[in-house]
Amino acid sequence: MTKQEILKAFQDAAVEVLGVERDTITPSASLVADFEADSLDVVEVLMLVEEHIGVSIPDEFWEDVENIGMAIDKIEALVSSTAP
Repeated sequence: MTKQEILKAFQDAAVEVLGVERDTITPSASLVADFEADSLDVVEVLMLVEEHIGVSIPDEFWEDVENIGMAIDKIEALVSSTAP
């Protein structure tokens, strides 16, 4: 799975949950700071990202994530470590 595919999953999820424009979802964007997402919105976005990429991500995984780029990097590493 590429970083671009993971970004697309975030874009799809944020458009659906937050109603934002796809091109505003960039690696430097923060769901909370930039889009005023509340904790429920963030959970919904993350659940859709998991669904789109087909990987279950533990809750504690998100604790130190500050923006979408950090999340993409962590997801890419997680997917790489679990690939057969």
